[in-house]
Amino acid sequence: MILQEEKLHHLYDTELKQTLVALENKRQLVKWLIIGSIALVIAFFIFLVFNIVRFQVPSFVLVGVAAAVLAPMIVFSTFQYHTYTKAFQEKVIRRVLSFIDPSWTLVTKSPFPENTFRKSHLVHIDYDKFLVNDYINGSIGGVSFKCMDLQLQEKIRTNQNRSASNSPGSYDTIFHGLLLTFTFVQKFIGQTFLIPTKDNTSAKPLFVESAQGMTTLKNLDVNHPVFAQFYTVNSSEPINQTSVVSPLLIEGLLKIKQTFDMEPHLSFIDHQLVCAIELPQSQSKLTGGLFIPRVFKSGAHEEEITFLYRTFMIAETLTLIFNKNK
Repeated sequence: MILQEEKLHHLYDTELKQTLVALENKRQLVKWLIIGSIALVIAFFIFLVFNIVRFQVPSFVLVGVAAAVLAPMIVFSTFQYHTYTKAFQEKVIRRVLSFIDPSWTLVTKSPFPENTFRKSHLVHIDYDKFLVNDYINGSIGGVSFKCMDLQLQEKIRTNQNRSASNSPGSYDTIFHGLLLTFTFVQKFIGQTFLIPTKDNTSAKPLFVESAQGMTTLKNLDVNHPVFAQFYTVNSSEPINQTSVVSPLLIEGLLKIKQTFDMEPHLSFIDHQLVCAIELPQSQSKLTGGLFIPRVFKSGAHEEEITFLYRTFMIAETLTLIFNKNK
């Protein structure tokens, strides 16, 4: 069983808070180094144009001078950035993982193909860019899992659909959260998808590949009015034949909603359960990534660490449900 949440808050107060303050100072240094480098590049460009036009100074001379001045600063900034991200992962993410379960590891690569994500039908929104970061690898209750930061982004094409901080041609994050995959011994019957009703905005029918070709998913009535308020269930199998939408799962998801006010998106295909959990909007604005910190946004806050912990609580709940269903 995963440790109690109060113990994680104690870890934050006694150890992580001080670590994050030190890392925040490092982040500020890197941020201003990058801003300074950009400002110098602009200043040298203006200086270069001015001298070429007015004094006929050969451009290669000025470019050489600029390179000699800027190159060390850029190299130093890059080194400081990598030092900061490595320290963040070692002192924050790995520390939290070892505190929860010493066997869990942080792997520095992206393991989840976009095509697999599209087949999972986890989110019913159109996006242009799929981003996943380094992932956590471990097991809960004998079930192996991976957990990674997920961002879906939309390209800003006009001023009508842009956010206040973005301009046409840039990207706006429309989904930010954690993506989890679980591999079970038993095979799930058919293909089943549970999407929070508030996020199920697509009116198009869903199709999946099967042995018979393309199959249209059926919208299932789980005969549970409270559950139906929060989830839409689509499956290739009738409700009386699927081993997925069980009373245990319904009870578990309602308990997750009541305890954490979180509604995970779930996809069951073959031996795999894929789960996406969206960050609350207030927290998503704080960070560029839970595993890889961004220079222009501060590192993990207590709320983000709590969200990461609660995600593992949800993971534990789901593995317990399907271990009981074996």
